[in-house]
Amino acid sequence: MSGPLTFGLDLGGTKCLGIAWVDGEVVAQHRAATDTAGPGDVIELLAEVAAELRSQAGPPVAVGVGAPGLVTRDGNLALAPNLPGVEHLALEEGLTAALGVPVMVENDAATAAWAEFSCGAAEEAESMLAVTLGTGVGGGIVLDGELQRGAHGFAAEVGHIIVRKGGRQCVCGKRGCWEVYASGTALGILSYERLGVTGEEVTASAAGGDLGALAVIGEYAAEVALGLGSLIEVLDPETVVIGGGLVQAGEALLEPVRSALPGFVYSWDYRRPTPVVPAQLGERSGAIGGALLAAQRI
Repeated sequence: MSGPLTFGLDLGGTKCLGIAWVDGEVVAQHRAATDTAGPGDVIELLAEVAAELRSQAGPPVAVGVGAPGLVTRDGNLALAPNLPGVEHLALEEGLTAALGVPVMVENDAATAAWAEFSCGAAEEAESMLAVTLGTGVGGGIVLDGELQRGAHGFAAEVGHIIVRKGGRQCVCGKRGCWEVYASGTALGILSYERLGVTGEEVTASAAGGDLGALAVIGEYAAEVALGLGSLIEVLDPETVVIGGGLVQAGEALLEPVRSALPGFVYSWDYRRPTPVVPAQLGERSGAIGGALLAAQRI
């Protein structure tokens, strides 16, 4: 090994995935179930995953963590809806003390976006918008080669832009959030309302050419394109990367999104084409991004 060894930890509501990263490769990996009852359990879980990686790959020079929720610029986990009881957790400070090496903490969608920008689907781009379509909708923004964190660290909460005034209730407490209409959860609800089947069944049937399923996917794709169009108008990214569980649907989803997108972007015909491409790094993207940002931090 010639480069620095860093760890990336991707903390989720059901699992924590950790990787050891050196010279552009994953050299060790460990997964643990997320079973937390409070803030102390979060730090303990992350420390346990890091300890297992250390036993496999050796001591890291730094650790990067992707955490779900609102992460401040100084690494505090202000709010994590999928981690009950976790608010105002000084995660960066606590984990640094537990591990004895520098730790940096970012939002998990941001770390995934940085991985796709650095060594994934947007590797050739200078700017990108990454959107994850899963249980919710997350985002990450890179402009002129820099990850955008915002004044407080809360940038790119794209799932909670309002697309319907007074629309459906969102888990965040607001109504009409894009997440309510463009998440995997939303596709499941739409599939059941239209055809009485699951979102997975609709995407499989659409890939096989079923007309009813294709109609549902088209309706859902328009909701995805609506939000993407507004974000493209604000950010003017070189590339849009779609990740999350729904990317497994492949072109059955992406092509209808591309087809609908021009209708939601001002002066589309006068712009350079904005590619909409699938993420490449899969479930390890958040952990890889954490490891890359940790190396950058030092």
